[in-house]
Amino acid sequence: MAKKKKCCKELKLENLLVLNIVIFAIVGIMHFLRFILGTSVYIGNFELLVWLSGVAVLVLIFLIWQNWIKTEKTKRTCAKILMGIFTVDLIGVLGFWYYGITFFGISGITYLYIAIVDVLIIVGLFWYIKKK
Repeated sequence: MAKKKKCCKELKLENLLVLNIVIFAIVGIMHFLRFILGTSVYIGNFELLVWLSGVAVLVLIFLIWQNWIKTEKTKRTCAKILMGIFTVDLIGVLGFWYYGITFFGISGITYLYIAIVDVLIIVGLFWYIKKK
Protein backbone atom coordinates (compact mmCIF):
# COMPACT_ATOMS: atom_id res chain seq x y z
CA MET A 1 0.00 0.00 0.00
CA ALA A 2 1.35 3.41 -0.97
CA LYS A 3 2.22 5.91 1.72
CA LYS A 4 -0.16 8.89 1.92
CA LYS A 5 1.43 12.16 0.92
CA LYS A 6 0.79 15.06 3.29
CA CYS A 7 -0.51 18.14 1.54
CA CYS A 8 0.34 20.56 4.32
CA LYS A 9 2.12 20.76 7.65
CA GLU A 10 0.28 20.00 10.83
CA LEU A 11 -0.49 23.03 12.95
CA LYS A 12 1.63 22.93 16.09
CA LEU A 13 -0.31 23.17 19.35
CA GLU A 14 1.76 26.20 20.41
CA ASN A 15 0.84 28.09 17.22
CA LEU A 16 -2.84 27.15 17.62
CA LEU A 17 -2.85 28.48 21.18
CA VAL A 18 -1.22 31.73 20.01
CA LEU A 19 -3.83 32.06 17.23
CA ASN A 20 -6.61 31.52 19.78
CA ILE A 21 -5.15 34.20 22.05
CA VAL A 22 -4.91 36.69 19.17
CA ILE A 23 -8.49 36.09 18.02
CA PHE A 24 -9.91 36.22 21.56
CA ALA A 25 -7.91 39.39 22.30
CA ILE A 26 -9.16 41.20 19.18
CA VAL A 27 -12.79 40.26 19.86
CA GLY A 28 -12.32 41.15 23.54
CA ILE A 29 -10.96 44.60 22.66
CA MET A 30 -13.95 45.24 20.40
CA HIS A 31 -16.40 44.19 23.12
CA PHE A 32 -14.54 46.25 25.73
CA LEU A 33 -14.69 49.36 23.53
CA ARG A 34 -18.40 48.76 22.91
CA PHE A 35 -18.99 48.38 26.65
CA ILE A 36 -17.02 51.53 27.55
CA LEU A 37 -18.41 53.69 24.72
CA GLY A 38 -21.97 52.33 25.02
CA THR A 39 -22.26 51.72 21.28
CA SER A 40 -25.58 50.31 20.07
CA VAL A 41 -25.57 47.16 17.96
CA TYR A 42 -28.67 45.94 16.18
CA ILE A 43 -29.50 42.59 14.64
CA GLY A 44 -32.54 43.34 12.53
CA ASN A 45 -34.81 45.35 14.84
CA PHE A 46 -33.36 43.79 18.00
CA GLU A 47 -30.82 45.83 19.99
CA LEU A 48 -28.12 43.82 21.75
CA LEU A 49 -27.79 45.01 25.31
CA VAL A 50 -24.50 46.74 26.14
CA TRP A 51 -24.00 44.76 29.34
CA LEU A 52 -23.71 41.59 27.23
CA SER A 53 -20.42 42.96 25.93
CA GLY A 54 -19.23 43.22 29.53
CA VAL A 55 -20.06 39.54 30.05
CA ALA A 56 -18.35 38.69 26.75
CA VAL A 57 -15.19 40.48 27.92
CA LEU A 58 -15.11 38.35 31.08
CA VAL A 59 -15.63 35.13 29.10
CA LEU A 60 -12.91 36.12 26.61
CA ILE A 61 -10.48 36.94 29.42
CA PHE A 62 -11.11 33.45 30.80
CA LEU A 63 -10.51 31.87 27.37
CA ILE A 64 -7.32 33.88 26.85
CA TRP A 65 -6.09 32.80 30.29
CA GLN A 66 -6.85 29.13 29.59
CA ASN A 67 -4.86 29.29 26.35
CA TRP A 68 -2.04 31.29 27.94
CA ILE A 69 -1.44 28.80 30.77
CA LYS A 70 -0.93 26.05 28.19
CA THR A 71 1.65 27.96 26.13
CA GLU A 72 5.38 28.06 26.67
CA LYS A 73 6.09 31.34 28.44
CA THR A 74 8.82 32.65 26.17
CA LYS A 75 9.60 36.00 24.57
CA ARG A 76 9.05 34.31 21.23
CA THR A 77 5.46 33.37 22.15
CA CYS A 78 4.76 36.96 23.23
CA ALA A 79 6.26 38.19 19.95
CA LYS A 80 3.95 35.86 17.98
CA ILE A 81 0.91 37.18 19.86
CA LEU A 82 1.93 40.80 19.24
CA MET A 83 2.64 40.08 15.58
CA GLY A 84 -0.84 38.59 15.19
CA ILE A 85 -2.50 41.58 16.83
CA PHE A 86 -0.55 44.08 14.72
CA THR A 87 -1.36 42.09 11.56
CA VAL A 88 -5.08 42.28 12.31
CA ASP A 89 -4.66 46.00 13.08
CA LEU A 90 -2.89 46.50 9.73
CA ILE A 91 -5.73 44.80 7.86
CA GLY A 92 -8.29 46.97 9.67
CA VAL A 93 -6.35 50.19 9.08
CA LEU A 94 -5.94 49.48 5.38
CA GLY A 95 -9.65 48.64 5.13
CA PHE A 96 -10.61 51.90 6.84
CA TRP A 97 -8.27 53.82 4.52
CA TYR A 98 -9.56 52.08 1.37
CA TYR A 99 -13.23 52.65 2.20
CA GLY A 100 -12.67 56.20 3.49
CA ILE A 101 -13.98 55.48 6.99
CA THR A 102 -13.33 58.06 9.71
CA PHE A 103 -12.77 56.52 13.13
CA PHE A 104 -11.98 58.57 16.26
CA GLY A 105 -11.19 61.52 13.98
CA ILE A 106 -8.59 59.51 12.03
CA SER A 107 -8.95 59.49 8.25
CA GLY A 108 -7.12 59.68 4.93
CA ILE A 109 -3.34 59.74 4.88
CA THR A 110 -3.14 59.22 8.65
CA TYR A 111 -4.25 55.63 8.10
CA LEU A 112 -1.31 55.11 5.76
CA TYR A 113 1.10 56.43 8.39
CA ILE A 114 -0.38 54.01 10.93
CA ALA A 115 -0.12 51.19 8.36
CA ILE A 116 3.58 51.96 7.83
CA VAL A 117 4.20 51.78 11.58
CA ASP A 118 2.26 48.49 11.73
CA VAL A 119 4.35 47.03 8.88
CA LEU A 120 7.61 48.08 10.55
CA ILE A 121 6.53 46.48 13.83
CA ILE A 122 5.40 43.29 12.07
CA VAL A 123 8.69 43.01 10.16
CA GLY A 124 10.66 43.60 13.35
CA LEU A 125 8.68 40.95 15.23
CA PHE A 126 8.99 38.50 12.32
CA TRP A 127 12.76 39.04 12.27
CA TYR A 128 12.91 38.51 16.05
CA ILE A 129 10.90 35.26 15.85
CA LYS A 130 12.96 33.85 12.96
CA LYS A 131 16.26 34.89 14.57
CA LYS A 132 15.67 32.73 17.64
